[in-house]
Amino acid sequence: MNHLVLARKWRPLSLKSVIGQDHVIKTLKHAIDSGRVHHAWIFTGTRGVGKTTLSRILSKCLNCESGITSNPCGNCQVCKEIDSGNFIDYIELDAASNRGIDEMVQLLEQALYSPSIGRFKIYMIDEVHMLTSYAFSAMLKLLEEPPPYIKFILATTDPQKVPITILSRCLQMNLKKVSSDIVSGYLQYIFSQEKIKFELTGLNLIAKAAKGSVRDALSLADQSISYSAGHVSENSVRDMLGFADDDYLIQLMNAIMFNDVKSILDLANKFEELGLSYQNILSDLAILLSRIAIEQHVHDGKTNDCFSENILNFSREVHPDILQLFYSIVIYSQNELNLAPDEYSGFLMTCLRMVSINSDIDVSNTTKGDIDLDSDFQSSNKSKKSEISSLRNSLSLISNLSKKQLSSDTINLESVSSINWPNLVLQLPIKGLSAQLAQQSEWISTNGKVIEIRVGVQALAEQKNQLRLQDALSKYFSSKIELKVIIEPTGLFTANAIETLKKDNLKIQAGKAVENDILIQTLVSDFDGKIVPGTVSCTEDAILI
Repeated sequence: MNHLVLARKWRPLSLKSVIGQDHVIKTLKHAIDSGRVHHAWIFTGTRGVGKTTLSRILSKCLNCESGITSNPCGNCQVCKEIDSGNFIDYIELDAASNRGIDEMVQLLEQALYSPSIGRFKIYMIDEVHMLTSYAFSAMLKLLEEPPPYIKFILATTDPQKVPITILSRCLQMNLKKVSSDIVSGYLQYIFSQEKIKFELTGLNLIAKAAKGSVRDALSLADQSISYSAGHVSENSVRDMLGFADDDYLIQLMNAIMFNDVKSILDLANKFEELGLSYQNILSDLAILLSRIAIEQHVHDGKTNDCFSENILNFSREVHPDILQLFYSIVIYSQNELNLAPDEYSGFLMTCLRMVSINSDIDVSNTTKGDIDLDSDFQSSNKSKKSEISSLRNSLSLISNLSKKQLSSDTINLESVSSINWPNLVLQLPIKGLSAQLAQQSEWISTNGKVIEIRVGVQALAEQKNQLRLQDALSKYFSSKIELKVIIEPTGLFTANAIETLKKDNLKIQAGKAVENDILIQTLVSDFDGKIVPGTVSCTEDAILI
């Protein structure tokens, strides 16, 4: 049974059939049609966006029997052999398994011979960043001044690991992730050609799960066809991928907003019962929160999908500052999920953190209805703004307290009623789970030489971790300390949470500073450019672009 998977059956065979890479296709077409073909190219981009496919198409363009053309015939012997992977003058190498100096020397020796059949001998080195430094050094001279019949095409998912001496000798083509809309449209075309029944919402979910990779989308499409017995529906794709139904997501958001812990528990149990991915649920929740935040700033009231009405309502009921805290918690917790004893408890603690914030600062009682956001938050929520301001001041106070204040020479534990716990624990000489217990816990009270803290992850509160932390505290204060640990949800006053909030704030401030910079604005305006999201990073002393 010779079944060919969709990713191979529908691999593009010409430049015009490649999707989502118009900027690269335009460059290649102009270079080939004008006869300005460089001797070395490097294609960069994530998996499944077309690096190897473009390499094969470029090889056909240069070796087609009809001549050098951006539109090869696809019917001559050369084109057919390249498509089938049997063309003797097109050599594909996997740098992950041929990465040493010996393999590179062998390649260089073979490169001295003229092509056997084609017009050019083309070497395609995939995952080139895996080559050793010696292998890179060996290929430098040939890469800079190859014989006229040699072309090099390099491909990598990690261009930062490729030496600058190699990059400077190549034309670099950056292949971007393909948008979900384009992938979904491509899947619709393929399913129609394959005469497979489908629901558009199901294909949209596949495109979303592929995260910009066309190959991943086609592999998931194959999987969904088998899973759903030939009728790809939204429900079957959700079940296969572990995505929560939209209604569940709305219920979860409502439960968090109104501090309904019982409903959160019921939903968490339901997700467990259905075998859904908690990682995916948190990712969907983050997207929902971002859409609510956008609605609050734009609030045009336009509806274009099933979420829109709920998003409009949420934007009126949740204060923008609380929404930002929710978003930070969800994003942080996604990375923390693998550290939890299991995904269920990690997800549950994430929801309870948000409930804890919402309980301390009650902003969920905003009047529903068609009201103006600005007047709503500026007039009827003055007291709520005051509470949020108080929280900000508390966070600022904790994060800015001088470490000098925590010196054991200047503190008498029995004479103080509170401890700057987040700064204190960062100075303790402890590692591993004991350090995690300290950094993920909140101070509750100090009574004499007894320190009471709370932590949300039960696995961290093991007796051995408590004893190590207690010993470190005793040495720090030069006095026998007794530590009491309570298992209950924590809020924003752990060392980890405060550090995350500080980093998030720094990133936001850095992004705004870059956007408002006159030089950057001039560059964007004059060169029709844009600031790529996620490329602005910062420290407390500098902003990096």
